Amino acid sequence: MGPEALAGSASQKTGIPILSDNKYSEWDASIRKFCLYIEFIDYFNGDLNSPSEATPELLMKYKELTQKAAGVTCQSLDTNKQQKFLSKSNKKNSKVLYDSITSYYQSNQRKNQARVFCNLLAAYAAESNQYPALSYIDTAASSHTIGHWKSFQSYKKKTMSVETANGSHTSVFGHGLVEFKSNDYKFKLHCIHVPKIKETMISMGKLWDNGFLMIRRDHNHFDIKNNKGVLMNGRVCNNMFELPLEIVPQKNQN
Repeated sequence: MGPEALAGSASQKTGIPILSDNKYSEWDASIRKFCLYIEFIDYFNGDLNSPSEATPELLMKYKELTQKAAGVTCQSLDTNKQQKFLSKSNKKNSKVLYDSITSYYQSNQRKNQARVFCNLLAAYAAESNQYPALSYIDTAASSHTIGHWKSFQSYKKKTMSVETANGSHTSVFGHGLVEFKSNDYKFKLHCIHVPKIKETMISMGKLWDNGFLMIRRDHNHFDIKNNKGVLMNGRVCNNMFELPLEIVPQKNQN
């Protein structure tokens, strides 16, 4: 039985589709579901480090789970994908193998999105001479979230763990005020500092509590307004609510 036949047989047993360019999202969700099923998802997400200094029993369990997840991942790859992604260093390490695959596909997705929105980005840039950093509205978040502490105007260290919308936990390192700019409007929001979050996430619930409303303008665009009028203009991309918000740097930064 050849590699493709073996991969197809394994796919039927696990329910994980054979990885292909048009099935990446389905494949990704299935791999993560499998890791959740075998109770490996916390390591897989990076919320827990490999227990290198843990008890022998815990270390053995970790090795068994990562090899099991890596084996299932390998079985979902046909010959071409195995040649592209597999190496001696990752074929028994599910996290490293998964990261190499997702990095490849996410990079391609970003390139495709960049082509699609080229004209739109140019229009925004023409208005402001510099397209501000994107923030994303999160309807499930209980707090505004920033990934880098240098974004804060004021900052207080406080380590704690918060539960995300999917039920997992992530570490918070501190909180404070961040100043944003949208068009000519400046405002400050109280945010938490989560280093593993790369994008700025704006909580719709917190905006609502502070008197902000989201108004649909058309299928792909929306406005954020309060009693002063429309303050921010956003767009919808791949079901994500994007806001072009510029973070105002600290005054003592160069």
